[in-house]
Amino acid sequence: MTNNHTTKNNFDITIFSKFSPNQGWGTFAILLCLMVTTGYSLREGTWVPTPGLIIIIFSSTTLGMVISKISPNWIISFFIGIITGTILCIHFLGTLTEANLFIDKAYEISIRLEEWYLKISQGGISQDTLPLSLAILGICWIMGFFGSWFTFKLSNPWLILLIAGIAILTNLSFLPEKFNNRFFIFMLFGLILLSQTHLFNKKNYWISSGFYFKKNSSNLGISIICIIAFLVVLASSSLPLQVITNKNIIKIWNSGRAPLSSFEEDFSRIFSVIDSKTGSGGRFFGETLPFQGKIAFQNKTIATVTSENQNYWVSKIYNFYTNEGWLIDETSEISLPAFKKLNNKIFEKNQTYENNEIETIFTTKSMLSTGSINQINIDGSYQILTPKKFEINLYDSTNNEYLPKDLIKFSENLKSLIAGKTEPEIKEIIINSIPKTVSLISTYTSTDSNNTSKITSIKVERKQQDFPEVIGLNSNKLIQPNQKYIVSSYIYTPENNELENIDGNFPPFITDHYLQLPPDLPKRISELAKSITINSDTQLDKVFAIRDHLRNGTYIYSQNIDRPPLGEDGVDYFLFDSQKGYSDYFGSAMVVLLRTLNIPARMVAGYSNGTKSDQPMIWEIKDSDSHGWAQVYFNQYGWLNFEPTPNYPTIRQKENTENDTENLDQLGLLQDSGISNPQTNIECENSETIMDESLGLGVENCDDEIFLERLRNIVLNNFSRNIALAFLCILGIISIFWYIWNEKYSKKTKIQIMYSKVKKLGILAGIKKNKYQTPHEYSNIISNKIPKLKTEINSITTMYEQFTYGNNIENISGNNTKIETSWKNFRKIILLHIIKKQFVSSS
Repeated sequence: MTNNHTTKNNFDITIFSKFSPNQGWGTFAILLCLMVTTGYSLREGTWVPTPGLIIIIFSSTTLGMVISKISPNWIISFFIGIITGTILCIHFLGTLTEANLFIDKAYEISIRLEEWYLKISQGGISQDTLPLSLAILGICWIMGFFGSWFTFKLSNPWLILLIAGIAILTNLSFLPEKFNNRFFIFMLFGLILLSQTHLFNKKNYWISSGFYFKKNSSNLGISIICIIAFLVVLASSSLPLQVITNKNIIKIWNSGRAPLSSFEEDFSRIFSVIDSKTGSGGRFFGETLPFQGKIAFQNKTIATVTSENQNYWVSKIYNFYTNEGWLIDETSEISLPAFKKLNNKIFEKNQTYENNEIETIFTTKSMLSTGSINQINIDGSYQILTPKKFEINLYDSTNNEYLPKDLIKFSENLKSLIAGKTEPEIKEIIINSIPKTVSLISTYTSTDSNNTSKITSIKVERKQQDFPEVIGLNSNKLIQPNQKYIVSSYIYTPENNELENIDGNFPPFITDHYLQLPPDLPKRISELAKSITINSDTQLDKVFAIRDHLRNGTYIYSQNIDRPPLGEDGVDYFLFDSQKGYSDYFGSAMVVLLRTLNIPARMVAGYSNGTKSDQPMIWEIKDSDSHGWAQVYFNQYGWLNFEPTPNYPTIRQKENTENDTENLDQLGLLQDSGISNPQTNIECENSETIMDESLGLGVENCDDEIFLERLRNIVLNNFSRNIALAFLCILGIISIFWYIWNEKYSKKTKIQIMYSKVKKLGILAGIKKNKYQTPHEYSNIISNKIPKLKTEINSITTMYEQFTYGNNIENISGNNTKIETSWKNFRKIILLHIIKKQFVSSS
């Protein structure tokens, strides 16, 4: 029985030893803490759902360590790790699907990944978060497994430190500053892991060189490592941060990151589904404008504009609407040398010409503008929409249903004209009857059973307008921070009565690009547009009716929203379900509603006018001025701005209304009040009032009690946070001191630790024991120097010698009370002696 029990215990110990890491379980615990810190930081970001993230981290780290012990072949090890990781990721990702069986989960995930890839690869956008969830879980598995394998197989932790460091820094760079302390925790574990692994490697080297180490000889080393690492992290976290302002350093940085700048647009498009957590210090407007969830902006100035008038500043113009957001159709880039004019036309009625000087604080190629661009003072280029191409079938009209109205009419007339004609006659008819708005590109012929060829279809291209439709303006070279540039523009300011009687016969180039809607657009959107404008006769009346419907209080402005559910149309979800959003949603809703009424409209992204500076004609634009709005096309006047977002002034008011006088200078009143931009605002709790999100304080219409309560909470929260941090630091220092003083890291007995404390206090008292003295010789010296300690020091020394040299354990255990009493008396007397020595001698 005893032999069997002993054999079983030996077997268990053998198995445990086989799977135990050579570097020790302490190293494994440190690595696991480092991984959990990284994973927890990623989960705190709440970028996308990450089910099972902590389990993935724990499993990958453990498996990597175990595989490094039992598998000598790295190919087999990696294969096991990849297969296991794939199975676990599919299992946890499957909880985001409606499937139950593992095979069904894997199938649905593969289908959604394929759909996501098709949209992204074709320049589109996708609201599906599953691919990004897979990416985070996959990265965490790779970090855990391969980092653990390299750490315990090759005793090299640099791979895990590099990958995890990049992951946590990238994550924290998009989070508010309150999350930054996670990096210092990561750095603490990283330093301990690196030092511990280095110590292990050195120890192995010393052993191979013939040195002998006791089993627990590394305990003191790990303790010192932890203390030093803590002090290093504490010191680094206390150092002040300084923004780099040296131009040479900034130039080197910009040159180094230049190759990556080409990927920024694709990166922004692919990850557009992720909600914003903090301001970016200058919003990036790319080729897409997706329907996002929560957004956040900083309240710092990102540009200054010198302008005689208050304007909205355009960054990008979007013409192509999808259920998931806006895209820019195919474009052409046209060179625009400095001071070259796009148009030399004479000024018309209600038209002004402005030269606006713009200065940004961030590096960019994208230039801000307003109105119809005419020239710039630096070499650059402008984007224009590429003219549409259409194929017209001469005999089968079913394929012509998707053509613009003018080409449908042309195809029907052409079909009657060519009936019974020969091929040469048909060619001549086509050339003579083709509309002036298109150019013939090519003809397609086919041969019938009698080997007679005939023209079956033609391909035409829409002609570009005389004055190009500029939808983006870029500099040839990077515009450096604080570099100024000038954009000259024509700006139309027609009166309402001039817009009332304008006909709706729009240029074909405009209708080609700015009436587009997806074929699966929900019908209730067009039905809503018709019901809103049922009593509107003119184009302007319909535009006002749509705008006022969005501003009438039914829809609430908020930056803290959820993105539209996967598969739902963004505008439809905003209009009928959430009825809550920010300017991107209000602007999009207005544009889509107008397009259902066959009124050309487009979505614009950029910045609102900003805040008027103390200096004349200077406007300060903040990151929080980032804005989206609608532009509507009016014949003779072009594109005019309209503001559907209720938190903003209306830009253009109806005439002869009761609120006309009140609204006329609404924008100016806001600026004079020092309110830069209502888009930084959020709703007051339990009311419809406005709060400044960047400061956390009310700026208008909030009751004084609410304002003061919010202020009190902010002050108390900040004070409490500082007190708590100070308390934790003090507590940490005390704990470390207590740990070292009581030698919790060692395997010494109680009496040995007590005698070690005697020697430490002796040093403070100026009585240091040298290595040649016996304990009793040292005891006599202390007794002579401090006679009051004679009894206590002799008692402690005797007990120490009996245990250390005589191994008299029973006698020691029976005198625990006596030892404690002697120690307390010794400590009290010698501390008083030390204090008297310090203060009396100094005086």
